[in-house]
Amino acid sequence: MSGLPSWLHWLAWMLHSLALNMITATVVCLVLFIPWGKYGGVLVFGHSHFTLWWFVFFLFIMATTAFGFFMSNLFANGEYSFS
Repeated sequence: MSGLPSWLHWLAWMLHSLALNMITATVVCLVLFIPWGKYGGVLVFGHSHFTLWWFVFFLFIMATTAFGFFMSNLFANGEYSFS
C-alpha cells in the first residue's frame, strides 16, 4: 500500500481475520453449549465451561492466522505456490 507502513498493513490483516474468525468461534461455541431439541435437548459439551472452549478456539484461530502469515512470507509471488 502506498504510504502505509508494512507493520500497519500486517496488523490490519491480523485484526480483520481475527474479527471474522471470532464471530465464527462464538457461533460454534453457542451451538455446542445451547440445548437443542425437545424436552431440554442434549448438550454436546454439557460438563464443560463455555469460556474455556471459546479460549481454545481463540488460540486455534491465532495459531492458524500466524501460520497463514508465515506461509505468505515464504512466497514472494503467488505463482511460486503452484509449482
